[in-house]
Amino acid sequence: MKLKLGLLFNAVGNLQRPGPLSKLANAPLPIKFSFRISKVLKRVQEELSVFESKRLGLVEKYAKRNAKGEVNKREMKVDEKNMAAFQEEFNELAALETDIDFEPFKLSQLESVELAPADVGMIMDFIENDL
Repeated sequence: MKLKLGLLFNAVGNLQRPGPLSKLANAPLPIKFSFRISKVLKRVQEELSVFESKRLGLVEKYAKRNAKGEVNKREMKVDEKNMAAFQEEFNELAALETDIDFEPFKLSQLESVELAPADVGMIMDFIENDL
């Protein structure tokens, strides 16, 4: 299935804000379904490792610099004056599609899982409505 990298990025999230796929991976579910989710998450994370390195490269490219032109790696943030250019390149990156082979989850398998409507919206491409 072809999916945009930005959708995958939002579906997985990060340590500060886990995305809905990460939440599913940590939810108590039957073992077979849990295994499927783990396999899909692993495939998605493999694709995102390249995305993340490119995203960090963009952050560094547009980051605040000191008087010597160096970036503080601990506090690397996009400089406000460079935000528009960063956002444009990031959006190009996020719009790229990748092909991930998986069978969509059945909605009936997710009935016991509590997710916010916004979370469900982020993973609609991973779900097949069988109800």
